[in-house]
Amino acid sequence: MKKILVPIDFSPAARYGFEFAEWLTVADSNDLIAVHIATSPPYEETLSTDHIQRFKKDQKEAILQHLKRFTTPYPDHNEEAFTRIQNLRCEIRYGQVVQEILAAAKEEEVDMIVIGTRKKHSLWDHLFGSVTTQLLIQSSIPVLVIPEGCAFKPIKKIAFANAITGEETTTISYLEKLAKDWKADLQQVFVNTMPYDFLHNKQEVWEVPNQELGTQTINMVRETKLEHGLDLFTAQQDIDLIAMMAPHRDRLQRFWHRHKRNAVAYHTHLPLLVIPAVDK
Repeated sequence: MKKILVPIDFSPAARYGFEFAEWLTVADSNDLIAVHIATSPPYEETLSTDHIQRFKKDQKEAILQHLKRFTTPYPDHNEEAFTRIQNLRCEIRYGQVVQEILAAAKEEEVDMIVIGTRKKHSLWDHLFGSVTTQLLIQSSIPVLVIPEGCAFKPIKKIAFANAITGEETTTISYLEKLAKDWKADLQQVFVNTMPYDFLHNKQEVWEVPNQELGTQTINMVRETKLEHGLDLFTAQQDIDLIAMMAPHRDRLQRFWHRHKRNAVAYHTHLPLLVIPAVDK
């Protein structure tokens, strides 16, 4: 990774997302772009064009100052690493939140979006998707979701939730490189939700052949729900980050896979990295 984008809405959740992105910047010497998506307030029709332009300029400057204060380390963050961050840039954009985040990511050619997400979600979010879930659906680059309250700690163990669809080769290669850069251990887990044999043979280790990567070791866990199986495995293995792939699907399959991915995003207390499948 060379460049990270972190959306900021000034919420407590955004604080956790930013601090996580900040530490990744220190660890890998990345460029870090903090972006706030603002909406333009309505203007009185009687205002002149000059007054409106002046108002917009003042508003943007006020938001930018707020953003700069938000991205300044707290006094209790005395770690020397924070004082060495020179490659942080703050930006303001106007428009629809998800579309502008994706546009900024494309224009800046970032390698990853890091976003903090709230613990509680409204009915509207569940029906139509929060900003985070919409990013997971639409982004063509990896999105790292940081749950509110998840303080940064070094990533030493990554669990890849492998659905064993046959499309995972590029995702596994990406994660192997990321694990090497982070000096982390990568483990693969498959949650088998088939409704049989839950009382016996709860967990197994499978050896799955892969023509490009060689035989892959996959930990199989039986649970009725994906998120519960991941809970079991991550607790047993002391996992620091869960990774999932967003595969190519037809409309019905995309809906079903999105449902499972969002269930994990809403449920997990660990960082969640969602990696879009690469077109072949």
